Amino acid sequence: MPETVQIPDPAPQHLRARPRSQPAVLTVAGSDSSGGAGIEADIKTITMHGCYAMTCIAALTAQTPRAVAAVQPTPAPLLAAALRGLFRDMAVDAVKTGMLTPAAVDCLLAALRDHSFAGPLVVDPVMVASSGSPLADLSSPAARALLRRAALVTPNVPEACRLLAAAPPASPDDLVALAQALSCELRTAVLLKGGHCNYPPDAVLDVLVDPADPTGPVTFRARRLPSPHTHGTGCTLAAAIAANLARAIPLRDAVYRAIVFVHYAIALQPERSVCALPENGPVHHAYALNLSSPATTPESSRKATCPDSATPTPPL
Repeated sequence: MPETVQIPDPAPQHLRARPRSQPAVLTVAGSDSSGGAGIEADIKTITMHGCYAMTCIAALTAQTPRAVAAVQPTPAPLLAAALRGLFRDMAVDAVKTGMLTPAAVDCLLAALRDHSFAGPLVVDPVMVASSGSPLADLSSPAARALLRRAALVTPNVPEACRLLAAAPPASPDDLVALAQALSCELRTAVLLKGGHCNYPPDAVLDVLVDPADPTGPVTFRARRLPSPHTHGTGCTLAAAIAANLARAIPLRDAVYRAIVFVHYAIALQPERSVCALPENGPVHHAYALNLSSPATTPESSRKATCPDSATPTPPL
């Protein structure tokens, strides 16, 4: 007679600890076959923040942290059908976008309008044309409409300069001015990611400009980590912010916690990366599963608050 192994039920205290509901985040982005960026990074990040992840894949890619070898955009009818079904049948508390094609922009705008979506939209402005090449002009009416519909836009410095046709910033003051100019242009909140800048050389500065915040811009300063493995950090940051907003966390705190999450995901990577390339690799989205300290678990991070200082520094 074969052996029978009994599967236990959850303990009573675990049943009592079940949440009443689970915030849900929809990510509309490209798929990264190497798993470090795009839809795959978004799913990991959203899940690690205790939220339910849903996807609409704007394009399939053949890529590794080395390079993108090929891009296959998703046809517009399939995009429209996916979005229509998600907004009709699923709870959507927040939306995050990553790499988008023109068809994805059009379909998402239509879905947001048709379903009267009123939740937060976080736009990481990584847009590509149907050929797979970068859009030459992000000032197209559809792209601008999506950017202005966002609760937060999260460009890096090259993207911000392209959006404004501006020169690269040469100092921290220039970084703040660029973020303010883009926020004014788009009439929405902007988180300008300063990882591409080398000032100061030992730190990374991210600038949040929120027109609704009377205290003005806030600069988040993190120690610049020596690790070269930062593939997918932009996707991860935007997805973490969207997950925090889905939990009804205020924007400034949502951004702060997301930056801490990314900082830890870089700092706490395994000693040997899953990527064979020494110059680049993915971050460790599930770092919290290896920690015993409650100070850095997803539950405790939800209880944390952003410091009142105008230049809070994420702890490490």
